[in-house]
Amino acid sequence: MNWFLKVKHWLLFLLIFGLPIAFRLIIFMVYFLLSEDELIFLTPLLVLSAMANFISILLFFGWLWSVGLILQKNIPKSLKPNVRYFKIALLIPFIICISAAIWFQITFGANSFNTDFIGFTFFILFIYVMVLFAILLVPMAYCIFFVAKTIKILELKKEVKLSDYISEFVFIVLFPFGIWFIQPLINQIKNKTIT
Repeated sequence: MNWFLKVKHWLLFLLIFGLPIAFRLIIFMVYFLLSEDELIFLTPLLVLSAMANFISILLFFGWLWSVGLILQKNIPKSLKPNVRYFKIALLIPFIICISAAIWFQITFGANSFNTDFIGFTFFILFIYVMVLFAILLVPMAYCIFFVAKTIKILELKKEVKLSDYISEFVFIVLFPFGIWFIQPLINQIKNKTIT
């Protein structure tokens, strides 16, 4: 897990964001090149794409876990926030995201070319996603606030207010692009705490 604190921002971006997008683009291009009878050959690409999505989810939550817990060890005891709530708040969305990804792959993996099935389940999927979003909003917001606060406490070496770490919060919310600003800061903090 220490790897997340040392990795370069561009590599983290490529693994978490670039890998799933690359597979989706490849599938999209191949889909239009194949005839309807040849679409069965797209199945291995769909499996690889699902694996890329799982890896992306694991890496994102691993990154949050590493930044939130491993960097906590370097915070003075008087400034250290409670990590128990962070662990629980991170576990809830992790389980929901993994189960939703599995459900989505099972539901649409076998029926990905059946437009009648997709049209029928769209409404159910929409309701499902809205409910999951409502459930995930509070714990994910807490996790992101926790990680942003941890980064700012280590940077300033003092107690911080929301106004001090709101920029880190926004960068983490805009994760695929915010990682270009947050990860170099984490690398710098990690290098300072090692020396």
